[in-house]
Amino acid sequence: MNLDTVDAIIFDLDGTLSDTMPLHYKAFCTAFKKYGILDFSEKLFYELAGVPADKITQMILNKHNVNISALDLADEKDALFHEYSSDIKPIKKIIDIADKYKSSKKLAVATGSIRWSAEESLTKLQIREWFPVVICSNDITKPKPDPEIFLKAAKQLNVKPNKCLVIEDSPLGIQGAKSAGMQAIHINEIPDS
Repeated sequence: MNLDTVDAIIFDLDGTLSDTMPLHYKAFCTAFKKYGILDFSEKLFYELAGVPADKITQMILNKHNVNISALDLADEKDALFHEYSSDIKPIKKIIDIADKYKSSKKLAVATGSIRWSAEESLTKLQIREWFPVVICSNDITKPKPDPEIFLKAAKQLNVKPNKCLVIEDSPLGIQGAKSAGMQAIHINEIPDS
């Protein structure tokens, strides 16, 4: 990973900066169970990594013909997630990159989480102040793999897209970053620190 050619690093949050994907899955399952939905597979959950919670809940509600608000159910899921997340764990090798470059590169977060959930996670990780720009699902109209979230982060950082590196854990995020004209690296390609 050559960071000499970039001016900014844009990080995904869940599954990239924080090891929270299992907690999100548990929260989805608990929220869906309340409405009799018991077949939300872990495989499908990981395929949808990067998709905002309200879009996931809408998809599952439609599949099961359950007529409740997807947004309200997503809020329920996020509340459950934060009940479970008293001990959010950082992904050390990614946190180390952010820590190393927080003074020399512009840093942002581009996450499929809603604002309050992202802010709470970053605060629990004690890294919120490292990121002057945090773009969340409620700041965009099209989720990953659309490049909108990454382009918005670059614009707010005042950096050209081709001068940004995106660090992601999902294929949808990698696709969106590349569509934005940015370099992208999957966390599995980054050696442990």
